[in-house]
Amino acid sequence: MAGFLQGGGVGKTLAEWMIHGEAEADSWPMDIARYGDFTSNRIYPPDHRSVLFPPFRHDLPQEQLPAGRPLRRRPPMTP
Repeated sequence: MAGFLQGGGVGKTLAEWMIHGEAEADSWPMDIARYGDFTSNRIYPPDHRSVLFPPFRHDLPQEQLPAGRPLRRRPPMTP
């Protein structure tokens, strides 16, 4: 979620590069890639890409994400 959460900082850095030719601060820790290399693997199910970045989704009331359904597990701690 770094791209979503650091969007303001990345935008500021890009604007500084465009206007001044260099950024005010080092931006190497900012990675705004939406998907990593792992998503190009055949084993990685395509339907998982839709749940990687929930902040970009517009959820409807009572909507449940499809991943892990209908898998049922008992509670992690049972008396």
